[in-house]
Amino acid sequence: MKNLFITLFIFCSSVQLDAQQNTDSLNKLSVVLNDTTALNETTDSAAHYATLYVYRVRNFVGSMVGYKLHVNDSDVCKIKNNSKYAIKLYKEGITEIWAKTEKKASVKIDVKFGKEYYVRCGLTTGIFAGRPQLNMIAPEQGKLDFDNVEGRDNDAAQNAN
Repeated sequence: MKNLFITLFIFCSSVQLDAQQNTDSLNKLSVVLNDTTALNETTDSAAHYATLYVYRVRNFVGSMVGYKLHVNDSDVCKIKNNSKYAIKLYKEGITEIWAKTEKKASVKIDVKFGKEYYVRCGLTTGIFAGRPQLNMIAPEQGKLDFDNVEGRDNDAAQNAN
């Protein structure tokens, strides 16, 4: 019995260590910031990442429906009514931003370090549930829209690939 306990303890410790190492490697790829003022306070150079701003303006229709937003294969945040996120992207190249309820919606961007990208999220009617709607917005309009979203206390920041 004692040997079983020791074996189980060693196994659990190694699984926890592997999970920590995976989390550390994910932190280097992209970071989701709920408090967008932290972007201005960071010591990172803008030349080492691009910033993706995603937002959903307040709308009564579908206000109770939220969905997970993905960057490539990683779940990065939950898009809710009147929410916004700033996401640092540490990998250049073609990147797919997508969400799915009963149907998948996606946009692809060619990420270049130092650039800012804006995606307006919304909801359209579906047969059984609301369907996500994602639109790339020009930076001039996107910044105005993003700044006007009041936002709310979102889930804790998550890391993604």
